Amino acid sequence: MPCEPITTADGFSAIICTRGPRRKPVTCYICGAAEGGYLCDWPANGTTCSKSLCASCRVNVDRKDYCPSHVSARQEALL
Repeated sequence: MPCEPITTADGFSAIICTRGPRRKPVTCYICGAAEGGYLCDWPANGTTCSKSLCASCRVNVDRKDYCPSHVSARQEALL
């Protein structure tokens, strides 16, 4: 259980402990550089694709986010 000491602006000190190890930020599946804050919403195997995407690599269509390969698959499905 990792613990971290903190001190507030008014000088109050405390130790905050959490369960499990600290998680590394998830990077974007496409560019690998930016933090992936979005997941691909393309349906796949009873769930969704869920590839991690950053704000600049995601493609938002009708309030859903898609990775570039599934945007083209979506366009082909609509034809």
